[in-house]
Amino acid sequence: MLKIPTVAVVRGIAFGGGFELALACDFLVAAENATFRCVEVTTAMLPIAGALQRIAERAGRARASRFAMLGEPISGTEAGALGIATHVVAEDQLASVAGALTHQLATGPTRSYAATRTLLKAWSSGGVAAADAVMLDVAMELFNGADAQRGFVNTAEAFDKNIEPPALVFEGK
Repeated sequence: MLKIPTVAVVRGIAFGGGFELALACDFLVAAENATFRCVEVTTAMLPIAGALQRIAERAGRARASRFAMLGEPISGTEAGALGIATHVVAEDQLASVAGALTHQLATGPTRSYAATRTLLKAWSSGGVAAADAVMLDVAMELFNGADAQRGFVNTAEAFDKNIEPPALVFEGK
């Protein structure tokens, strides 16, 4: 399993496989005027790379049926309102918002991101019970890491001073 966060940035159209690829990412940054669409129905097919189940997970079964069976377009704004897109911005802000997000992820706690992805994958395949079953194993690997130990100290010191914890430089340990 990939251990790093993935980001899709969509300007213009993401139809069919392009939409499915964007849905497979952890973050989907969309321009307000972007258009998403399951076009497979126009060829008597269905989305076969995960779009149907990912839309259902984010926006509900009824909407997944609507978008896959009717092939209706989804604007970037609507994708954000439905929870399909994680970030929706004006097209002229797309590059700066996506750049800031990818920088934040690239300099963040990479082991924590990998653990988060593992836990969410367990949840997606088996619900809360499946995620609960692996939670301690995933968390204990992080707990004993150098980044987490420094993070605990940093946060405790900040709380004692009644301030926001200052940013840390993570080393992936």
